[in-house]
Amino acid sequence: METLIEALKNADWQENVEVDIGPPDFRFTWNSYNHSVWRNRDYNRIELKIEGQSNYGTLSKNSSEIVYEILTDKKWEAQ
Repeated sequence: METLIEALKNADWQENVEVDIGPPDFRFTWNSYNHSVWRNRDYNRIELKIEGQSNYGTLSKNSSEIVYEILTDKKWEAQ
């Protein structure tokens, strides 16, 4: 859990951003906030949105791989 929290803290967060990506690939709740998660295969990155807020974040490639493995228990496979 500490690894996931550290990755979220290090995300490139932007505030006051509205995104319309489509249904999330995953969802999870942390610290009473619901997060929507998308796997961006074009850039090999995880993108996140805190539901009900206008915060949108992108993880580094390395953090994306780690978070993906935590959420899915599978290795990230680049396309």
